[in-house]
Amino acid sequence: MQLSPEMMQFIANPAEHYRIDVESDSTVRADLTQMREEMAQFLQGTAQFFSAMQPLVAAAPQAAGPLAEMYASFARQFSLGKAAEDALDQLAQMAKQQAQQPPPPNPEMVKAEQDAKAREAELRLKAADQETDRQKLDLERGKAEFDAAMRAAEMLREQQEGAINGARD
Repeated sequence: MQLSPEMMQFIANPAEHYRIDVESDSTVRADLTQMREEMAQFLQGTAQFFSAMQPLVAAAPQAAGPLAEMYASFARQFSLGKAAEDALDQLAQMAKQQAQQPPPPNPEMVKAEQDAKAREAELRLKAADQETDRQKLDLERGKAEFDAAMRAAEMLREQQEGAINGARD
C-alpha cells in the first residue's frame, strides 16, 4: 500500500494534528449566560415583530406567507439549531398554504347576509300575500258582478214572463 508523505508524517506524530481545548466551568457558564441573553433578545424581538405584523395579516391574510419568509430569514441570523430552523421552514410553508386558501367567512358578514336574505324572503312573502288578497278581491268583485247580472237577467226574464202571461190573459 502506498502512503503519501503527509500520511506518513501523521502516522509518525499524531499528537501534532490534534488540538485540545480545555475550558473551565466559568468559561462555559459565561458562554451559556451570553447565549441565554441572546435568546431572550431574540424572543423579545420575535414578539415585537409578530405584534407589529398582526394587524397587517388580519387585514390582508395573503401577506402571511411573505412575512413568515421574512421572519425566517431574520431568524436564520441566529444560531437556533436544526430543529428551530426546520420549525421556521414549516411555519413559512403553513403560512403560504393558508394565504392561498380563501379567507374564512366573517361571522358578522354571514349573519348580515342571512338577515338580508330573510328580509328579502319576508318582502316576497308579503308581496305574494298582497297579490293573493288582490286576486280574492277581484274574484269577489267578479262574483258580485256575476250575481248582479244574474239577478238582472232573472228580473228581465220575470218581466218578460209577466208580459207574456199578461198578453195571454
